[in-house]
Amino acid sequence: MYEDLLKEQEDVFSDLFKVNVNEFTEKKGQFTYLSWAHALAEVKKRYPDVRWSVSKFNEKSAMYVDDKLVQTERTVPYMRDANGFTMVEVKVTINEITLPEVFPVLDYRNKSVQNPDSFQVNTAIKRALTKCYANFGLGLYIYAGEDLPREETRLDGSIPKKGEGTVAQYVKMDRLIRNRAFSSDETKEYKDWMFNSEKYPSEKECDRQIQLLQDTIKERKENAVRDNDKSTK
Repeated sequence: MYEDLLKEQEDVFSDLFKVNVNEFTEKKGQFTYLSWAHALAEVKKRYPDVRWSVSKFNEKSAMYVDDKLVQTERTVPYMRDANGFTMVEVKVTINEITLPEVFPVLDYRNKSVQNPDSFQVNTAIKRALTKCYANFGLGLYIYAGEDLPREETRLDGSIPKKGEGTVAQYVKMDRLIRNRAFSSDETKEYKDWMFNSEKYPSEKECDRQIQLLQDTIKERKENAVRDNDKSTK
């Protein structure tokens, strides 16, 4: 029986591995993504009885209600590691063969998150399912080399050259320009400066820009407080 199951798994893998899914992929920065909808369609064409599930986990929390600490428990579609970062787990079954896949919940920078929103969780589930189909063979070649060390990229997918602003500087600037102290026009102007592909700013220029942004935010907050004090007198 074990030999039959192994043979069945080999047949499924051989069948799905030879499928060309290049027309269903999309390039974002240095990553290539396979559309989950097309991946499912290709599997369903060959194995209409394919099944999948999303693992659920109990998460405990505590909150104060009327000055009393109340412990609560809820069921969520993700788990947490020791540092609080979240992951989803899915399982796909084809011809009674079940394979699992665990995938981190990521933000728009492809960084793990601790407090995901519903969109991030849903995206992680879809990407986990797509990778689980790859475990069965579909589009596995797309992920070749994925487990090798990657160079960090800026938010536009570009890789900083020597002397240019670092990824850490760009993440900090991106956070600062989203502050409510800046208008949408100012934010756009800062982004145009940050992502000038003809000449990205240097590390020193980024340091100066970060300091300028921090000083501007501080000054505008202080002015807002003074204006508010005047209006209440």
